[in-house]
Amino acid sequence: IGGPHKLTYNRVLEILCEEFGWRRARINVPMGLIRPVIDRASNWRLPTPINSDELTMLFEESIVPGDRSALREVFGIEPNSFRSVLQRFPRARRRAEGRPRGRRSG
Repeated sequence: IGGPHKLTYNRVLEILCEEFGWRRARINVPMGLIRPVIDRASNWRLPTPINSDELTMLFEESIVPGDRSALREVFGIEPNSFRSVLQRFPRARRRAEGRPRGRRSG
């Protein structure tokens, strides 16, 4: 993933919901409240949806600056937009094509 758009975490969540047809309520929790909870849960080995290192990385910029041709030249990687990568998932393709979701048996 390395498209031309700088995405915030909230925008990433919005795109995921759009592409997969999810309807989710989002609650923004201040970092000052969530950091101690995640740190303690990690120390106690309690299951959490995110660990302390992942939380830190959410606030680090991971942006491909300016000319993205360096990705091609140095690493042989073709940058793709976040949305175009999601289209590779069958569920997102079905939604884009207007096809219904398959049902699980059991």
